[in-house]
Amino acid sequence: MRCEHCPAMQNVGGYEYPEYQCVVQDEDNIQEFKDGGDGCRLRLSTIEKRLARLDEETRQMYAEEDRRYILTCEIESNLAMRNMCIDVMKHAIGLTGSCSKRHHFYRRHGKLFYKPWRNYYATSRSTNVYPAWKKLHYTGLATCSSKDDTPYWEEQDMKETLYYSVTPKGLKWLQEQMEKENCEAVFIHGAEK
Repeated sequence: MRCEHCPAMQNVGGYEYPEYQCVVQDEDNIQEFKDGGDGCRLRLSTIEKRLARLDEETRQMYAEEDRRYILTCEIESNLAMRNMCIDVMKHAIGLTGSCSKRHHFYRRHGKLFYKPWRNYYATSRSTNVYPAWKKLHYTGLATCSSKDDTPYWEEQDMKETLYYSVTPKGLKWLQEQMEKENCEAVFIHGAEK
């Protein structure tokens, strides 16, 4: 199909300098016609199927982002859950806990900095902090080293040790929450920019 008639040609350049590019074309399907025009060997039905698949993937990606945003808002709206999430994240990076007396904030140029000396939290499903970690894991603020997405109808090992770690996005969220608490700029090394 010729590129000028193809529904897969989309503007990727912008308004001032439009640049059209095919979003479904493979390198091996490109051909040049005798009159100098470009095109591909794909049929219209194949192009429409690929566009539908691409739209579905994009829709799923945005739905996942919306779900994570809703869960993050849910954490921030529930004060008890928010405080528990902040506490377990602080403990995971070594800001609170048994060794926190040695590791604390330092001040440079009037700003508070903290360099996490660890990034893990060991827990099981039977503890009272598990719901907070599960919510952090589903929002993308933490990762789990064990398979945490076991369906509810399957039997779960309540004593299995789960290791959670805070992601750079989670460090940024924790940094923002600590800035709200302290009313002072806080910088955590490794946080998302």
